[in-house]
Amino acid sequence: MIHLFALLSLLLCGVCYTGFQNSSHFHNTSNRRSLLLLVFGGALLLRLLLAYTTHGFSNDIACFAAWADRIFTLGPGQFYSAEMFTDYPPGFMYVLYLIGALRSLLQIPYYSDLHILLLKSPAILCDIACGFLLYREAVKRLHFSDLQGIFAASAYLFQPAVILNSSCWGQVDSVYTLMIILMCLFLMKGNLLPAYAVYGLGVLLKPQMLIFTPVLLAGIWDHVFLQDFSWRKFFYNLCGGLVVICGMLLLCAPFGLTAAISQYTSTLGSYEYAAINAYNFWGLLGMNWVDQNTIFLFLPCKTWGTIVILLIVLFTFLIAARCRKEPSRYFCLGAFIILTMFLFSVRMHERYMYPALALLLFCCLYRPSTPLWKCFSGFAVLHFLQHRQCAVPLRSAEL
Repeated sequence: MIHLFALLSLLLCGVCYTGFQNSSHFHNTSNRRSLLLLVFGGALLLRLLLAYTTHGFSNDIACFAAWADRIFTLGPGQFYSAEMFTDYPPGFMYVLYLIGALRSLLQIPYYSDLHILLLKSPAILCDIACGFLLYREAVKRLHFSDLQGIFAASAYLFQPAVILNSSCWGQVDSVYTLMIILMCLFLMKGNLLPAYAVYGLGVLLKPQMLIFTPVLLAGIWDHVFLQDFSWRKFFYNLCGGLVVICGMLLLCAPFGLTAAISQYTSTLGSYEYAAINAYNFWGLLGMNWVDQNTIFLFLPCKTWGTIVILLIVLFTFLIAARCRKEPSRYFCLGAFIILTMFLFSVRMHERYMYPALALLLFCCLYRPSTPLWKCFSGFAVLHFLQHRQCAVPLRSAEL
C-alpha cells in the first residue's frame, strides 16, 4: 500500500507538470471560481475526512491535547513546569490555547474524533494557505494561466507526503512552512519589515525556523547594503528588527522568559543521534538511532555535523552572491539549506525535509524546467516513504 501511494505521488507530479506545461494558452478561464472551489474545496474535504478517521501519531497528538487543555486551564504563567514534558516554544502554545478554549466552549469530549480533528486543523489550514499562495504567485505575479496556477497548487495540495504529515500524522510542519514561504515572498518584494515579523513568528512556532536564518540575512544584504545603501535605511531596518525581537520577548513574557528560552535549548539539544528515521547519509550508513558521539572517520558524527552546517551556511552566502538577479533566489536558498542539512547533518528527523517540498514548487514556478520538477517529485516520494516506519492507525480500528 505504501509503495502504491508512492507511485501515485509520482503520477500526480507527472500529471501536474504536464498540465502546467500544456495549459499556458488558457488565460481567461470563464469558470475559474468553480475550478478553484473544486480544487481547494476538495483538498480541504479530503484532509478533514482523513483527519477525522485517523488517530495520528499517538505521542504527539496526546501531547498537543494535554497542552491545549493545560494552557487554557492554567494560563501561560503556570504552563511550563517540570511536572509535564513540553518541547514546543510559546508561539505554538497560543495556538493550542485557542483550541483548548474552543473545545471547552463547544463541550467536545476529550480525545474524541472531533477533538483530534480540531488539533489537526491549524496544520490543515496552513496546507491550504500554502497551496493558495502557489496559485496566487503563479497567476498574479508570474502571469501564468489560471489552469497553470491550479496545476501548481494541486501538485502540493494533493501530494501524499503533505496530506500524510498534517491530516494523518497530525504534525504541524506546515504551520512554520507557511512562515518560510511568506518570508521568502516578502524578501522578493523587498518588504523587509514583514519578513522580519513572519520570521520571528516562525521562530516562536517552531525552533527549526532558525535553520532559515541565512535566507533572511541574504535578503537583508541584498536590500539594505547592496541596493541603494543609506544610513537612514540601515537604521530603519535595524529598528524594525529590534521591534520584532521586542515583540517576540513580549509574547514569551507571560510564560516566563527563562522557561521560554529553556524550551529552545532543550529542544535543540534533544534527540542526540546521528539520524532519527531519516533517509539521509547517516541513515545510509546504518546509523539510525545511533549516538551522535560515535566515531566516524576519526571524528564523532556530531563534529562532522557541525562542519557540514558551517559549510552549508558558507555555500548559502556564496550562492546568494552569485544569484542576486535570480527571481527565485530566496526559495532556492531555502531549499538548498534544508535539503543539504537534512541529507548530511546529524540529528535529522524524517520530517525536517518537509519545507523543501513547498520551496521547490515555488522554484518550479520561477524556473519551470523538467529537472526541477523531477527534483520535487523525487524528494516528495522520498519524504513519503520515510513515514513507513510509523504507521497511523484508523480511529475505528482502535474502538
